Amino acid sequence: MSRESLVFVIGIVLFLIPFLGVPQDVKDIVIVGMGIIVIVLGIVLRRAAFLRSIENGNGEKEGEMFTESKIPEETKETRI
Repeated sequence: MSRESLVFVIGIVLFLIPFLGVPQDVKDIVIVGMGIIVIVLGIVLRRAAFLRSIENGNGEKEGEMFTESKIPEETKETRI
């Protein structure tokens, strides 16, 4: 099951829990546990989306590139 599908299924379970007739203590534990799972999955999915957004097609990651500017040889003599 993919992470996106897992978030969907957890959402359905969280929606149905108040109507299932389980004791309140069990409901509280399930809701807190699933909430933690959703938080972790959200972080993982967001990180994966970020890494996909910065990756080039050749496997390298995009980033800021800095090059040192160099004064051409002929202009050095004219500046002196």
